[in-house]
Amino acid sequence: MPKKPKSPIPIEQIDGMIRTIRGVPVMLDRDLAKIYGVPTKAFNQAVKRNRQRFPVDRSLVGQARAPRHTGDRLLPHEAR
Repeated sequence: MPKKPKSPIPIEQIDGMIRTIRGVPVMLDRDLAKIYGVPTKAFNQAVKRNRQRFPVDRSLVGQARAPRHTGDRLLPHEAR
């Protein structure tokens, strides 16, 4: 019987990396990269090169950051 590959991170820690956003369980790219033992940038490049392996309904690309709202505040160089 072949040995199972050992994960660099314990299963319990992986379970803690799963977050729920709008009722959908998700994992951040930085957490997935940590599991695979690669830098986040390398992980994202691999995802881009292998889109067919990553279902569209399972990925949140470009949606990780909410736009910053500055309200009515002006920068010092902007005059009213």
